Amino acid sequence: MKNTIKMSLVAAIAVAGLSSNASAKSLEEAIKGTDISGSISYTMEKLGKSTEEAQHDIDIRATLKSTINDNITSTIRFDEKNDDDTDNYNIKDDNGTTSTTTTQSSNSVLMEIDRAYFTYANDGLTSSFGLIGAPLTDGGQGDGINVSKSFGTVTAVAGYLYNSGATNTQDVAFLGAVGSAGTVGYNLTYASLMESDADAASNSGSFLHANVNTSIAMAKINFDYSSATGDAFTDDQSQMKLSANVPLGAVTLDVAYAVNGSDGGETMIDGSEVAKSNIEMGATDLSSATDASAMYIAASTKIANGTATLAYTAISSDIAVEEEKTMKLNYTMPVSSNFKVFANYEDYDLSANESEITLGAKYSF
Repeated sequence: MKNTIKMSLVAAIAVAGLSSNASAKSLEEAIKGTDISGSISYTMEKLGKSTEEAQHDIDIRATLKSTINDNITSTIRFDEKNDDDTDNYNIKDDNGTTSTTTTQSSNSVLMEIDRAYFTYANDGLTSSFGLIGAPLTDGGQGDGINVSKSFGTVTAVAGYLYNSGATNTQDVAFLGAVGSAGTVGYNLTYASLMESDADAASNSGSFLHANVNTSIAMAKINFDYSSATGDAFTDDQSQMKLSANVPLGAVTLDVAYAVNGSDGGETMIDGSEVAKSNIEMGATDLSSATDASAMYIAASTKIANGTATLAYTAISSDIAVEEEKTMKLNYTMPVSSNFKVFANYEDYDLSANESEITLGAKYSF
């Protein structure tokens, strides 16, 4: 849900700095036509949490998109800095003394700009330049350019990052295609990590992620494959997953089975675990396991005005003696079209009997 609203003075000045020109439009004119969208989420994690971690998880994101003319827009995105509630960050007091703290101490949340770019769009061609999203990362960003063009049912994408938060000094070039052929959809991304002249220890790497999806009767079927090869890795990494979403009357069933290559399945540029080919929940993360496989099963049903979901994952390896298993029970209830509350019980390591309860709410605008 997006609203066109008046911004705070600080946000307005930021947008005006990107979208105003030498003719120096007034501030009131600069903020006209600016769309603001985003979300605010707060999760209480006091129960069952270690005192070494934060007692809450706060996620805030706001995107400001301003129209410059018929073809050009400017975009700024603000994001809460501490995505991981165990993150440390430095703060200064009034005397200039620096100290290190975590979100556990309930200090003011730090916000940062993680997107700032211009976009040109005309006749199916779209190009963005500036601080843009980095492909095959967990929401990472980089300085560079991307271009996309639609050709019937296919959209081709290409881009180049000359500096990235995920790779530091290494450049990244990428290509992709999204489209469909009959009842089959597909999504393909290839990225090349280049050696850096500024870092003699850097190594090159190639990344390939592919998805094929279709529907059979009421079931939605997905097949995902990913790989990472090159000098940047001690051993080549690969992973594949077959998953299905199947409505069964009042219950919706989600099932998945994934397998790593013999040397592991860490196939993201930034080493994160969010590849679509991966299975990850709680303490179970297939991508980091060697010569392993995982299964996932979840059942969801309507209860009162909300939805209850019970999920279970298990990872087995030819090397590890014991399976890694996680169970999670979630109940989410929408209060309005853009506000919901939720509760989770998660036993994130069944073999060690480690669990936690979280309560939260999320507002989208």
